[in-house]
Amino acid sequence: MRQKPETHHTASERLVKDIQRKTRKQYSAEEKIRIVLDGLRGEDSIAELCRKEGISQGIYYKWPKDFLEAGKKRLAGDTARDATTDEVKGLRREAKVQKEVVAEQTLELRLLKAHDLITSPAFIVIKAANEFKDKTTAINHEVADRLCLSEGHWLGMVLSVHHP
Repeated sequence: MRQKPETHHTASERLVKDIQRKTRKQYSAEEKIRIVLDGLRGEDSIAELCRKEGISQGIYYKWPKDFLEAGKKRLAGDTARDATTDEVKGLRREAKVQKEVVAEQTLELRLLKAHDLITSPAFIVIKAANEFKDKTTAINHEVADRLCLSEGHWLGMVLSVHHP
């Protein structure tokens, strides 16, 4: 009798498990509650109910436990309500619009700064002070040069030039 290689068998088992995992039915909260309530009614055995619903008994027994825990938390007030799909979509739309507004404003600000049409208030004060100092100092030196008759003799005017 010929035996199959083990690596081939394990790879195929993994493939089957992956397919089962991906195609496994996802039960909504309402479906889980309905199944749990059917089990609590006791009309059918849990084994029969699980066969009809296509779930394992382990999964079934986990659901009522989760159901009761969630009920306790809700009654105690420590749970936050899950957002609905429509609420999430609305929030995403709103976030997208806000991101676009921020992007537009950032672009406008960069363009204005690039053309020296807007700067920070501190920069404006420093720039104005530098321009004022440089212009007045240059003018004072120019006037002083014109009023100088000869080296060390002035035309009777004293000009003060302030150098920081």
